[in-house]
Amino acid sequence: AFAPIQPNGRYQIIIEGVRGKSFEGDIAVDDIGVLQTDSCQLQPFEADPVEVSQTLVTCRFEDDFCQWKFDPTGQFNWTRHTGSTDSSGTGP
Repeated sequence: AFAPIQPNGRYQIIIEGVRGKSFEGDIAVDDIGVLQTDSCQLQPFEADPVEVSQTLVTCRFEDDFCQWKFDPTGQFNWTRHTGSTDSSGTGP
């Protein structure tokens, strides 16, 4: 899936999951990237100039979380896992 982002300065991307009521409430996030695209030539009336980062951000989560950080005030911590899960029907 692609989500167009039109930053008006510094921004953060928040990926939020809602826990299910049983073991079937799993969520996985993989291969996230922020891609540079051509800038739009249309400017809103009285718009302030926006500086777009030329740095591409990509993470496959194979070695670490890259620049992505979890919210320490949230209810859950992130874990990285490779391979199947211990219980049947709860993961790849």
